[in-house]
Amino acid sequence: MYFNSFQKGESFESYVLQTLFPEDQYTLIHRTNSFEQNQERFSENTLQPDFKFRCKQSGKEFFVEAKFRSDFNNHNKLEVLTLKQFERYKMFQEQEQCPVFIAVGYEGYANDPENLSLFPLNEFEYLNVYRSKLNEFAIKHEPISSNRLKLDGFSYQEKTEKKKGSKPPNTKVMAYLLATIVLLAIAFWGYSSINKRESSNNIENIETQLQGVIGNYYSILDQGELSKLPDYINPIVDKWYSKENLTLESIISQQKDYQKKYPTRTTKVLWDTFLVEHDDNDYITTYQLDYKLKPRGSQHFKNYKLKITSVWGSNFKLKSMFEDRL
Repeated sequence: MYFNSFQKGESFESYVLQTLFPEDQYTLIHRTNSFEQNQERFSENTLQPDFKFRCKQSGKEFFVEAKFRSDFNNHNKLEVLTLKQFERYKMFQEQEQCPVFIAVGYEGYANDPENLSLFPLNEFEYLNVYRSKLNEFAIKHEPISSNRLKLDGFSYQEKTEKKKGSKPPNTKVMAYLLATIVLLAIAFWGYSSINKRESSNNIENIETQLQGVIGNYYSILDQGELSKLPDYINPIVDKWYSKENLTLESIISQQKDYQKKYPTRTTKVLWDTFLVEHDDNDYITTYQLDYKLKPRGSQHFKNYKLKITSVWGSNFKLKSMFEDRL
């Protein structure tokens, strides 16, 4: 169920907070809003990593994003971040000049994962990670030591200043080394870019499909073609605006009553606000829309600007939906 996905995420966040970064060793500076808090009013800080800590031993500050995954995908990889998340955290790290770490729990339970890994974002090369790579950054089920984080040696750019009194480099040796490095970089870049391009293309393809599904869904509602809703909505919906665990039949019945009260409606999705995140087998979408409806017997439209959060399964059927008025 959809709520379980969020509950798993919040449960693992609590595990990370209490077990890996306990209060006696780390000061909690910031924590993003919970799912319930965002239902009341969405906060932009939700786009930041989950936590910001200060190490009591070193005084250094850093961010941690917590990700729990139950299983590996069909390619034996763990889907840790989306491309947009990676790019957002990378930009955030550079802007804040504060390191970001990805704490990954996988297999077992969110409140007691079988395996743990901690990636510095700078070491995060692929969105989907093999078990062997996870093992390279494996950590124990205990508080993270300050030495493990290597915060004192963290840098955002290479230092190019020459040391006073140093000898000039051998130009022939340097040229050979440079050529070797360039060739290796080209080979690595080619391999890396293929992997990232495949992942990026897959995400972009999913986003395109979801845009088509969501566009058709609102078109059906605007035109009153409620008989087509079973093609777009799950038999059971975890959350339907203010209600929980509704059947498809009850949703259609509600829509029929709503249609009688408001026979004329138009919906415009603002696609430039459209975002998709992958959570296990679900796709969480957020977007804004302009919504107009005219009550029966009235000559005037009621206008609303809404922020919608909707969750779609791998079958591209709606599993949950709620709104915030802007």
